[in-house]
Amino acid sequence: MPNSTPLVTHTFVGLVVAAGIAIAGSSDHAPLPSGQPDAAEMDTQAMLQDWVKRNQPGEKHKWFERFVGEWETTTRMTMPGMEDMPASKGKAVYTLMLDGRFLALESEGEFMGMSVKGYGLTGYDNFRNMYNMFWIDSTSTRWYTSRGRVTRDGSTLETYGSMHEPSMNEIGKPVQYVVRIIDDDTHVFEAWEVGGVEFKVFEITYERSQ
Repeated sequence: MPNSTPLVTHTFVGLVVAAGIAIAGSSDHAPLPSGQPDAAEMDTQAMLQDWVKRNQPGEKHKWFERFVGEWETTTRMTMPGMEDMPASKGKAVYTLMLDGRFLALESEGEFMGMSVKGYGLTGYDNFRNMYNMFWIDSTSTRWYTSRGRVTRDGSTLETYGSMHEPSMNEIGKPVQYVVRIIDDDTHVFEAWEVGGVEFKVFEITYERSQ
């Protein structure tokens, strides 16, 4: 499969291994009468059914639905010791992917005078019981990932990850990303440095397009 992505390959291998175990086990047994599956085949079916069941979108994924649509964005730098910079405007679109398993974000705007396009994914991992975030944009050649949980009241997603800062020769700097739900038409994304003295680096306010 030369065109497979690592994720697709991983999923495919998981299913094939489950089937392969059963096939290998069934080779030592004489075939049963037509129409009667042997124990290995039944085990394979059970394993595949369990795989599918465990990976269905559920209640945690419904948290994504409130974001779907088009938004106007306002980005503000908030780093301590820096002069206030004019807020920059942009646009964003959220869509659901793969039967609601993932929330995709496409955005464009300005950041510190630069034109920026970005793409993000947020998902909920049923096995690890946590949310995962992924982000890439036109200002960098690397991606950012983080993981965390939504607060009990459902108003805030808090995730933690790390980032590199080439200009300061820093690797693996701890960061926190926060999504705060203000109301049905407003939410705020915040990026924080949390290694040592904690401070907010920037925030993006999303207001639903009318």
